Amino acid sequence: MTETDQATEPALEQSDNAYHRHYRITSHAIDRYIERIGGDLGNMIADLDNAWLFDTASKRLARRICACIARHERKGGWAMTNGRAIFIIMPKAHQHVIVTTLRMIYTWSK
Repeated sequence: MTETDQATEPALEQSDNAYHRHYRITSHAIDRYIERIGGDLGNMIADLDNAWLFDTASKRLARRICACIARHERKGGWAMTNGRAIFIIMPKAHQHVIVTTLRMIYTWSK
């Protein structure tokens, strides 16, 4: 796949990475999605299409989740969420790489 030929449908390559739009989804991220969220690659793509930029200042989330995302932000990455899953994304030259997937863990204060 060339840099100008972006997949509109998810495409798998031999290394088990998937490509969707301008994202390369690593096999690690796919495995973590299946393990932590449930579902398959199709569900992951649907969640990614409905995701928005993650707010690390949210007080409702577990501290360790926000700390993990803050670590990636210091390295130049960011996170997107749909309220169910969190996708950690690191930028590359022509495609952004989804390196892992986390499950939303809320802390409810009384």
